[in-house]
Amino acid sequence: MYGKEYEAAKRFPSRIESFANEIKNVNTGSLFYHLLLASRNHAKAGRKDSWVLDNDYHWTMKVFQELPTLLSAYGEFVGFAVRQKERRPWVRAYHVIDLVDHVKRATRKPHYAKIEALLDAAFLERGETSPYKKQKLEDLYRRTRHYLLPLLLSPNDIE
Repeated sequence: MYGKEYEAAKRFPSRIESFANEIKNVNTGSLFYHLLLASRNHAKAGRKDSWVLDNDYHWTMKVFQELPTLLSAYGEFVGFAVRQKERRPWVRAYHVIDLVDHVKRATRKPHYAKIEALLDAAFLERGETSPYKKQKLEDLYRRTRHYLLPLLLSPNDIE
């Protein structure tokens, strides 16, 4: 999530909560009572409407009454996920950390200066300037290496 997409994601949980509150107000007001009466009349007449879940009016009404709670929980979940994203490196940084980790495991040294030169060349090929200088690579790896997931098999396990 970058830029506008990230800002929208940060606002999404509060929008869900507002919507859940609106539904809760409808569910506790006279409108929901009228909906219950209408659904009961439709059920007695044997008519099935498209909004009825699994052809069961009673179960549908129960789900609709629980919807605000479900939406609130979902909003909290999305908020939690967005907050976790704030703590995690971006995808490009993740791959740089992974590269440093692979070099360090293969050579027993991180070789930050050589990785910096490699990244400079890669970014230059794209017409960009690399944001990864030696000190930043060291700091990034030190702060975020615990986000790397270990491989299930190492090359030694395959041989």
